[in-house]
Amino acid sequence: LDTLSKDAEGMKTLWAPVFRQAFDDNIDSAEGHLIDEFYHTEKFKPWNWLVIVAIDEQEIHAAERRIRSATIYLSFGCAVLVVCVLSLAFRRYIVRPVEVLRAAASEIASQKHIAAIPVDSSDELGTLARDIEKMSQEINSSREQLLNLNEALEFKVQERTAELQDRNVALEREITHRKSAEKHISHLNTVLKAIRNVNQLIVREKNPQRLMQEACNMLFEARGYTRVW
Repeated sequence: LDTLSKDAEGMKTLWAPVFRQAFDDNIDSAEGHLIDEFYHTEKFKPWNWLVIVAIDEQEIHAAERRIRSATIYLSFGCAVLVVCVLSLAFRRYIVRPVEVLRAAASEIASQKHIAAIPVDSSDELGTLARDIEKMSQEINSSREQLLNLNEALEFKVQERTAELQDRNVALEREITHRKSAEKHISHLNTVLKAIRNVNQLIVREKNPQRLMQEACNMLFEARGYTRVW
């Protein structure tokens, strides 16, 4: 029993009102506050005793402070735990899928085919992953079509080039043949002209010696012959 008065007379004087109230009013149990203590009384009827249990108000406040401190620490610990759990959840369900999607986008930018993206959620990130997979498939299909078209175009270009080369060779042959024919025709024309002039000379010139000399000169000048005698 902790009281402010330590001697018996002081205790009697202090607790006398509580005793009188308990026995005069025939109260079996009661609670109250006396000076700086909280008390609880319980009557022990067999011996007609009154048992008083008192506790200092400062102890109650100290316990209250301890409970408040424990509550604050517990709340802080719970808050830290919640933050950790939320951080892990954020990392698993948001950050990691975003990193996977970013890596997939980089692969697509590097012209690599993405068959599947390991994001299986049913939210917007999962929908975005499916869209990226579809886009990768379409890009791969378009790339294959372009490669096929390019190969076909290269084959046609080679075929057309070979055809043009053949035509060019044939044209060069034809040009060479025409030049040769023109040269031959020019030679024949020169020869024919010389022969015509010689025929005219035969008709006009009566002197055999002079006829022979002028005919040789005509044939030599006409360059149809390299030697004339």
